[in-house]
Amino acid sequence: DRACMLLSKAGCIKTLSLQLASRGHHPVNDEDVNYIRVITQICEVDSQRFEDVVLIGAVGRIILVLRKNLVAQSVLLPSEVEVQRRCIRFLEKMAGKDSIRYPTFQAGTGVLCLDILDMEKSSCKPGAINTLSILLEDEEVQRNFIEIPDGIERLGRFVKYGDRSLKMKALDMLRQLASQVENVRLMTTLSDLMDSVVLVQIILCSTDPFKRPGGFRTRNFKGVIVWV
Repeated sequence: DRACMLLSKAGCIKTLSLQLASRGHHPVNDEDVNYIRVITQICEVDSQRFEDVVLIGAVGRIILVLRKNLVAQSVLLPSEVEVQRRCIRFLEKMAGKDSIRYPTFQAGTGVLCLDILDMEKSSCKPGAINTLSILLEDEEVQRNFIEIPDGIERLGRFVKYGDRSLKMKALDMLRQLASQVENVRLMTTLSDLMDSVVLVQIILCSTDPFKRPGGFRTRNFKGVIVWV
């Protein structure tokens, strides 16, 4: 930790972030991984350096490196495990910082999270769910989420086809998005989305031993009323 703090004070993060950002769309190699390894280690110790990584523009390259190491298999190479773990944890922590939450989303983190959740198998799914949920706490992200092609429709598919945990997370994210009028307008035109939401509410009520006499759990169903 002491070594990382010294490197941070020496401006190492800015130098490495510039190197990483300058690689643009060149093929991913071990040099990228080494940069990310050092950057993530330093930021774990000095959380103020997350902003430097965003402002310099290295987040896009980090996302690209992670994408190259996303493999839909049960058994992964040790290098793939390390890159996935480091990158998704790094993005999740960046999403948790109010000052850089929207720039983190703009860099492509929202699309990345949706792509990971679409994968049949991925150890990054828990991190992707948490990262996307945190991003959607930001009003600016909520307003601009509609710019992701089929973004809301994809969340609707998670409500329909995901496991119980993913259904609930997706439902909550849709509720957050419903705070913006433009999102509501789009949601009400998607019949599959509305049908899936109502169906999930009915299922939840039928399995809830503490359901209200009216048949609906107030906390969950209120979101449907707001959307409609």
